[in-house]
Amino acid sequence: MKTHSLQFKFLITVISAMLAIAVFVGGLSIYEVDRFVRVQTENLIDATCEKEATQVNSIFSDMEKSVEIMESYVLALVESGGGIADRDRQNEIIEYTDGMFADVAKYTDGAIAYYLRFDPEISDSQSGLFYSKTDGGDEYICLEPTDLALYDKDDTEHVGWFWQPYETGEPVWMLPYHNLNNGVRMISYVV
Repeated sequence: MKTHSLQFKFLITVISAMLAIAVFVGGLSIYEVDRFVRVQTENLIDATCEKEATQVNSIFSDMEKSVEIMESYVLALVESGGGIADRDRQNEIIEYTDGMFADVAKYTDGAIAYYLRFDPEISDSQSGLFYSKTDGGDEYICLEPTDLALYDKDDTEHVGWFWQPYETGEPVWMLPYHNLNNGVRMISYVV
């Protein structure tokens, strides 16, 4: 009987050792696989974020270039015609720029609206042009320019796009806002 008991003890010891090794190897494997998956996931997320950030920066850069092109074009028109103080000259500038604005906006990724406005001190508070994509559409629709006189200068949702760059005298990237003139949540770059 002692032999049987010794064999039983040896068998239990071997089985216990095998179970201990299996638990150790299994736990180590789970730990290593988890660590590997976590590192690979972090690398994938970092690469994806970097790619997306590059695309967003490219869109913003293209937007700035498009606005600068239009600014140069409009300023050249203003300078060539002796200013913009009279209403006929303003209408002429609007007529000349309308098509170019449309072409530039069409080829500017991310553009959903464009406008040209004149200083209300030399024009009426509603002169200019305003086009926007609305309701997720792909076509620009001519909208009535916002009457600047109807809103306080601090009303970002209605006229912030005009007054912020006007008062700073520099191009402005506006924080995201809901533009109540066209019903679109947007980020604006304005000169």
